[in-house]
Formats: sequence, C-alpha cells, structure tokens
Amino acid sequence: MNTTSCKNQSSAPIFNCKSHSHLNWEIICHIEGNNTLETVEDRTYPLIPGTVTVIPPVTPHAKSSEKQGSHL
Repeated sequence: MNTTSCKNQSSAPIFNCKSHSHLNWEIICHIEGNNTLETVEDRTYPLIPGTVTVIPPVTPHAKSSEKQGSHL
C-alpha cells in the first residue's frame, strides 16, 4: 500500500499529490478551484466546484490543484 504525504512538489503554484491509495473510501466535495484527478488507468478527470468524487478503497489515484486545500 503506497500512502504518501500531499504537498507542493514544485516551484509552481500547483499542489500535487502523487499516486497513493487508502484503506477506506475517500469522498471529496470540490467547492473551489480547478483540480484534476488521475486514476491507475491513466484517466484524467477535471474537478470543478460542485463535483463530488468517490474513490473506493485501495484505488491508486493522484490529485493536483491550483492551491493546497482547494478541493476540500
């Protein structure tokens, strides 16, 4: 199981969370900012305000956003 800390991983003002997974369901309600979600199948989904994302347990995924916390 790969769990990683999410942090700004570049000098650009973009918050990246490398591929990771969780033992529990992850439910995210996007209320601000423009974000992306990448899955293990290399599919990329745009996440805009009003989007609700449900990620099953042990599903590798990566996220990026304009700023830390913009997806919460």
